[in-house]
Amino acid sequence: MQQGTVSANPEHKTAPGLWRDGNKLVMHKDGRLPGLCIRSGVKTSERLTRKMSWHNPWIALTILAGLLVYVILAVVLTKRATIDLPLCESEKTKRRKMLRMLWLIGLACLGLFFAGLYFAIDQTFGRGSTLPVPIIILGAVGGIISLVIGQKVAGVVKPTKITDTHVWLKGVHPSILENLPAAQ
Repeated sequence: MQQGTVSANPEHKTAPGLWRDGNKLVMHKDGRLPGLCIRSGVKTSERLTRKMSWHNPWIALTILAGLLVYVILAVVLTKRATIDLPLCESEKTKRRKMLRMLWLIGLACLGLFFAGLYFAIDQTFGRGSTLPVPIIILGAVGGIISLVIGQKVAGVVKPTKITDTHVWLKGVHPSILENLPAAQ
């Protein structure tokens, strides 16, 4: 791959090791992203360090051979990268608020789950409510949904591939991508 530059604009510094692959940013693991917010594209000096991991999705087929086989292969074949993502204060604040809200929802769902269990146990001894099962289900499903959404919010950008030397990131602001050369 050839060296990439972020922009001909003098305020954007040269950033070797960056390319565009469709709507994904390709970067060398040692590359440094320009001082533009990865989510909004505005200039920033703030950075958020993220540890990312990825394994080939085809590995999921090994679940058919057994969960232990899948876990072993996923652990062995997972590629990792640590990246400093430029993130402006506005995006950091939005992210923090959303994560706080999801934590509160998750804790409320956990409370519902345990309240349902309490009512189910109480009902077993003949003095309980008739609603424990829906409460348990609501708590469990709500908790799982808040975890899934929390993963998406916390991730900022998503790695779509990681090799020994490069990382492909999805969710990068288009203004950053448009100034990068195409990956070869």
